[in-house]
Amino acid sequence: TGFLWLWATGAGMAGVSLGAAFSPKLFATVLGQTDFGRVWEIRFAVALLLAVFIAFRRVAKKPSSWLAFAIIGGLLAALVLGLMAFAGHGNDDAGSAHVKHLTADILHLLAAGGWLGAIVPLVYVLRRARARETGNWLAIAQRATVRFSTLGLVTVSTVLLTGLVNSWYLVGGLPGLFGTTYGLLLMLKVALFLAMVSLAAINRLRLTPRLARHRSDDDEHPHAAHHLSRTAACEALIACALFFVVGALVHLKPG
Repeated sequence: TGFLWLWATGAGMAGVSLGAAFSPKLFATVLGQTDFGRVWEIRFAVALLLAVFIAFRRVAKKPSSWLAFAIIGGLLAALVLGLMAFAGHGNDDAGSAHVKHLTADILHLLAAGGWLGAIVPLVYVLRRARARETGNWLAIAQRATVRFSTLGLVTVSTVLLTGLVNSWYLVGGLPGLFGTTYGLLLMLKVALFLAMVSLAAINRLRLTPRLARHRSDDDEHPHAAHHLSRTAACEALIACALFFVVGALVHLKPG
């Protein structure tokens, strides 16, 4: 998808079709002479390093510190995600506005990645607990939901605050919000975000405490895990829709 992004962006910059843009000369121009191209190259290099790191860990199968793995892998993943801000609207400002907007963009991306990226493994753990394969899975699910709940509180707050900062710089006022395609899509993004927050609140306030109270020999724990995994899966589906909206916003002129 990174290559497709480069290809489509090159076609847009040159004002030609995708077929005509499939040219080593055009790729070299975009990569060597544009800010987008330089950011793309750095992200590609870091992503390749992350892939090699994970593959080496998998092939070596040597016991080592989980904390070291999490720190190195986490930093590389954060770079892959955070560098995307340099290819967005936040990098278009000047002076202090450039620093503030770009910082808000980076934090926005990292917080969203932390929240949405944790949903998929959470659903996996909850479904294993629901299947009642072993009592250990219930204990893992209970710990995971509590940790995810804390993570969600921090990341959602960060997404909300940085989203307000970004809107301040990109929308400009009510005419830009209601009178432009960018503003209308931004409102759709906010609506999807609020839907996800509503499901997250149900998980945190109602379902997580229910799962935490159950024991592995309790007939109710599969039901609690089922409801929690279902709402978390709904969050993930809404997130997919949100990704498409964000993808469109990146390529539109701000309000």
